[in-house]
Formats: sequence, structure tokens, C-alpha cells
Amino acid sequence: MISKTVFENMNSSTYAWKAGSRSPVPAQVAGEELTDIQEANGDFFTPASVVFAARPKNAPLHPAFEWNDKKAAAAHREDQARYLIRNIVMVNPEKPKNTAVRAFVSISHTSAEDDICAKRYTSTIHAMTDKDLREQVLAQAQSDWRAFARKYAQFLDLAEMAAAFDTANIRAQKAQSVLQDQQNAAA
Repeated sequence: MISKTVFENMNSSTYAWKAGSRSPVPAQVAGEELTDIQEANGDFFTPASVVFAARPKNAPLHPAFEWNDKKAAAAHREDQARYLIRNIVMVNPEKPKNTAVRAFVSISHTSAEDDICAKRYTSTIHAMTDKDLREQVLAQAQSDWRAFARKYAQFLDLAEMAAAFDTANIRAQKAQSVLQDQQNAAA
């Protein structure tokens, strides 16, 4: 069931980019163009229909895409690589259905040479056995959960799940703090 109060005062003709989004096209222009594409395609549209509509140089969404085929091909291959990395899992051969764990995780790495922070991947095992990387992975997991909860907050069925996770998260933080205190006391 969708919460009516979330959508009651929503003006479907006012658009904004999500926090952290980047686009050379103003949000209002993009939202209106995507609505036009949806309406032109019988209330549903695909990424392919968006690219098709954006192809003419004077199309409102044209600047949102890389039209240099050489650059676009390289970017597409990097997206394919990210897909591979995100979707490979490790399994326990004795219990393959119950043990799937992502094999690799994304971490932030700041280069000492140029002090630029970039995303890189490392094995989940490496990340979870290195204190700093483990903290980073767990912080990202919490951030992902909060983003998920915000994204689906308007669906009442998920409200209880979100509240339960928040409670579990608070308990986990307290337990982690106690463990850290015990480790510090033992050191």
C-alpha cells in the first residue's frame, strides 16, 4: 500500500536532481523530457527510448550523453566491468544456497601522490580483515540502508522493516563500541 500523504502534495511537474547527482541538463528539463518520452511510449519507457530521443543534437537530453563513440565504448566497458565485480559471489560448496557473499567490495582510496580520493575494489576477505577497510565497508552498508529506507519510505509495508533495521543498527553500534572498549582495555 502506498502512503497517500507522501504523494498528496507532490507536484509531478516540479523536478530536482537527487543529492550528489551530476548532469549538464537541468533537472526540470530532464524531468519534463522523460515525462514526454513516457507519454509518447504509452506510459512506459526504456533506457533505449531515452537514448533514441536524446540522439538529435538539439534534443534537450543530448548533453547528458557521451556521443563520441570511442569514449562511450570505453565508459561502457567500465560499466560492464563494474557489473562483473558487483555480481560475482563466493559460496561455500557444502552450502551453496545459503552462503553467497559478494567476492569484491568498493572502497575509497586516497592516493598519497595527488591526494585524490577514488573508488577501487578489493576482495571482501581483505576488506573485512583490515580494520580501516572494514569500518569503511560497514559505514557504506549503513549508508546504503539509509538510502534504501529513504527511497522506499513512502511504502507503508516497508516502514516496519526500516524501524526494525534502525533498532538493530543501534544495537550493533553499541556492541561494536563495547567490543572496541574491551580491545582498548586489553591493549
